[in-house]
Amino acid sequence: MKQPDAELGALKYEIKMLTKCAELYVEVAVKLGYSVYADSTSGTPAITLSHGDPSKKDAFLEAFLVHARLLGEFAADKGRPSDIQVSGFVLDPVQWKNRADAWWHNDFQKHKDSMDKWLAHLTKARAMPPKQQWDIPEIARVLADILDSFLAAARSDRIDAQNKTKLKEFVRRLRNLSGGVSSQRVFAAGSP
Repeated sequence: MKQPDAELGALKYEIKMLTKCAELYVEVAVKLGYSVYADSTSGTPAITLSHGDPSKKDAFLEAFLVHARLLGEFAADKGRPSDIQVSGFVLDPVQWKNRADAWWHNDFQKHKDSMDKWLAHLTKARAMPPKQQWDIPEIARVLADILDSFLAAARSDRIDAQNKTKLKEFVRRLRNLSGGVSSQRVFAAGSP
């Protein structure tokens, strides 16, 4: 009997948690008194704070951002040598590196830099206004884009059809969040 691939298991967990934390963030935000309304310029729903304790919402926001940061580094092969490497999953690591480098510089690095400054490290910038704002739909979209590309480029001996189908479903759910749950930027933990 074949042993389960521990690296694949870790990757599946991260994608599942990224999606679930984003969904729970929205669910808790609405339950805590956020109101959903249509954005007048784009027509997409937006969530704004009306009342309620934001600490539960912030916990899911921060959990989402931690998983986003980790998966962004994975997708772009920007992690440490001891980290699981995307190159071990894709058919053509050189072609993937070119695709991922463009994605990193054009789409994700600005978010990663903010996550480093506002989430992963206790920087002086956190004590100074203005408070960090997180564009959750944009982060969800750029991650869904690269994860879709990753799944298309993945070797079948690393991610079999059944696991690929499950992961595609999580990415679809993530993309649904980016397509209309919130067109507004949301403030970081501790912000008004």
